[in-house]
Amino acid sequence: MELYIEPSWAKKDTKFKKGHATWNKGRKDWTTTDPVKRRKMRRDLAKGRKHVWDKRAHIAYNGIPTSVYNLAGEYLGTFLSATIAAEKFGQTARNVRHCVSDKRKRCGEYMFRKAKIETFRGEKLVKKENIEPYSRKSKTLSL
Repeated sequence: MELYIEPSWAKKDTKFKKGHATWNKGRKDWTTTDPVKRRKMRRDLAKGRKHVWDKRAHIAYNGIPTSVYNLAGEYLGTFLSATIAAEKFGQTARNVRHCVSDKRKRCGEYMFRKAKIETFRGEKLVKKENIEPYSRKSKTLSL
């Protein structure tokens, strides 16, 4: 025979302790009225700091540079991220990201692709070349 010892589980107290504040209490981000804090936020945004999270500024340090083409394959422009490109052309950001990652061919009247960036003499340059036009594959039945 063996001795059976029942396992002991630590019970977690799910109630807040007296005087405890939630993790997001008091975080006001851009709604703060303190002029010193607002000045610092604007300065951080201008410098493009990574730790600033403001959707209106679209600071995307992990964004994929996106080139935009019309359905004829003509180059229209390049943007820092898919979100900015979607906003400029009135498309949904998720659909644009799917175009960039080759899950879709087009989004609305535009085609979005990952920008071709080359380094020339230490500078990063975007290739402004046209791509092949969009053509819909027709489904024909062959007997």
